[in-house]
Amino acid sequence: MTGTSTRLPGEARSCWVASAPPTSYPRYERSDRTEIAVVGGGIVGLTTACLLARAGRAVTVLEALSVGQQVTGRSTAKITTQHALVYSDLAAASGLERARLYGEANHAGAELIASLVRDLSIRLRLPGSRFRDPARRSARFAR
Repeated sequence: MTGTSTRLPGEARSCWVASAPPTSYPRYERSDRTEIAVVGGGIVGLTTACLLARAGRAVTVLEALSVGQQVTGRSTAKITTQHALVYSDLAAASGLERARLYGEANHAGAELIASLVRDLSIRLRLPGSRFRDPARRSARFAR
């Protein structure tokens, strides 16, 4: 099949981006209220902005293109701690303790996102409390 190209049916964009309603925000000009500017309107930037705003800070999110449609929109759009190969490679290269800490940080991040989804009544399908326990995962790679 060298030299041939097969065109697959469908659109060349993620289902998350394709099914999201369009958004439009005014161009940022200036703000006398902004204490902190967060650059990037994906899951990391919006989570950061949300947490800062909850802490009482005046936050402005700056996104050059479309909110949620760059790295986040082109990913599998999942919150997971199930990175078996990463844990295994990290444990082999840096030791079980670092792999465990990495797992715990991922677990804490997933739980944070889950709590924000619940607290803000965001319509999103989450696996509930099924995020895997990083301590169990680290023990598995210790064998």
